[in-house]
Amino acid sequence: MYSFAVAILGLLTGCGASLIVAADTGEVPTIRVLLDEGMDVNQGVPLLGTRALTLAAGNGHLETVRLLLDSGADVEATDLTGWTALHAAASQGHKEIVQLLLAHQASTTHTNLILGKPLRWAKAAGHTEIAEMLKLAEAEEASKKHTVSHQASMPALPSSSPQSSLVTDQE
Repeated sequence: MYSFAVAILGLLTGCGASLIVAADTGEVPTIRVLLDEGMDVNQGVPLLGTRALTLAAGNGHLETVRLLLDSGADVEATDLTGWTALHAAASQGHKEIVQLLLAHQASTTHTNLILGKPLRWAKAAGHTEIAEMLKLAEAEEASKKHTVSHQASMPALPSSSPQSSLVTDQE
């Protein structure tokens, strides 16, 4: 992956470089120390915006991903191109990390014109089991959005209305 270049850029510019490098290599004890010292778990590499969570997810560091998420890492954070941790994990075939990110409400529909959705990357890399997981998660996500938008468009009956206590066959 491009992690070596990210590490070099991070080292040259500072700004969370040690967290980026530790996440890239899966150094959980180092990450714990850095976070305990107050390092921002969502600090991105300047210009690129690459986050520790994305590097850990793409490199298959499950425990690192878990620690970063438990420490408040933004599961929806993107870099300059729109790449997310879910894109990284799906493209590299890291099934358990994809499951963990989905459990933390990572969006399957996050996309831009160039990159497409994580599903596209899983398919392109031949990770069929992950692609199926993402299809199911995408359908669930769409269903939830439809339900929420449908409920929001329905007028609420006043609580004092006699109709509000009636149960109809349509419910």
